[in-house]
Amino acid sequence: MQLTGTLFSACLILLLGSCKQRSGFSSASFTKADEQFSSKQSVRVYNQRNLELFTLGRNKYEVEKLMGPPNGRNLSKNGSYLWDYRRPVLNEDSQEIYDWSLVTFEFSQGICSSVRITYEHTPIQLLEETVER
Repeated sequence: MQLTGTLFSACLILLLGSCKQRSGFSSASFTKADEQFSSKQSVRVYNQRNLELFTLGRNKYEVEKLMGPPNGRNLSKNGSYLWDYRRPVLNEDSQEIYDWSLVTFEFSQGICSSVRITYEHTPIQLLEETVER
């Protein structure tokens, strides 16, 4: 049991470290993304493969420790629990950061069984509200 906890801690450190390090990419598409996030130093950008690698097979407490409390919780048609998060996620195919992606974790019998990511940018209405404030 202690080995499992140590392994999970090591994986968590790798995930968090890889989420923070975007400077290793030299793609021109990062110029816009870097400008967008330059004012938000504490923003963590997630990677789809890392999310799947470090959350599939984990329980709800481990996922919540990694991601924080979910923005929404739902029950699916087949009886599994769905946790929704709005987080910046790097699309590895286009090398673009989608700052308002919907990350959904599905839990079956208390264990994360799937991760779905819907890549989205922040809606214009929300951007306008933050400018008005």
